[in-house]
Amino acid sequence: MPPERLALYGLHQNDTGSASDHFPKVTDFIIPVVTQVAENLPDGVVDFAITPNPFFSQVRIRLLHSQMNEWEASVFNIAGQLVHHRNTTAREVAFETAGWPSGIYFIKILAGEKVLTKMVVKQ
Repeated sequence: MPPERLALYGLHQNDTGSASDHFPKVTDFIIPVVTQVAENLPDGVVDFAITPNPFFSQVRIRLLHSQMNEWEASVFNIAGQLVHHRNTTAREVAFETAGWPSGIYFIKILAGEKVLTKMVVKQ
């Protein structure tokens, strides 16, 4: 790509070795690497277990370490669309997932003012 064209994007000739004049946009990706996950949970927060993961026709969510009487679980697909939602007072809930397409889903738990999200996979 000519230098004046790169300048339109705020780039210089040697910014990236993978830029091409055949693409309408020049993009560099920086992908962070997670090396550890904190185990400390804020005071009063819940944790939850998901079984099985990956799942096929049913996924179970079990509330752990919580004094909350009421909580809600929301399931979102990879596009961020709400797939399922349930308010409950039970310690464990099961979602029938036979009609869901295979892929990655995010389960968000809201208990009081605390929110936790975990990723699951449907095969």
